[in-house]
Amino acid sequence: MTQATECTVSREIIAEFKIFEQAYRHYLDRVDELGMSLKYPSEFNKEVQTLLGTKAGVSAYFKGGARIIDRLDNLVQLAEEKG
Repeated sequence: MTQATECTVSREIIAEFKIFEQAYRHYLDRVDELGMSLKYPSEFNKEVQTLLGTKAGVSAYFKGGARIIDRLDNLVQLAEEKG
C-alpha cells in the first residue's frame, strides 16, 4: 500500500470516527430528553437511567479515541507535507 493510499484510508477512518462520535452524542441527548418525559420514579425511568449510566465507559473510549485520531491526523499531515 502506498503512503498516499494510507493517507486516504486514514482520512476515511478519521471521518468515520467523527461521524460515530456525533451520532453517539445525538443518541445521548435524545435518550436523555425522552427519559425526562418518563414518570419518576418508575421501572421505565430506572432502566433508561441505567442505560445512560453506561456512558462513562463510552466517554472514556471517545476521549482516548480522540487522542488517537489527533495523532493519526498529524501523521497524515506530515506524510502529505513530505509528498
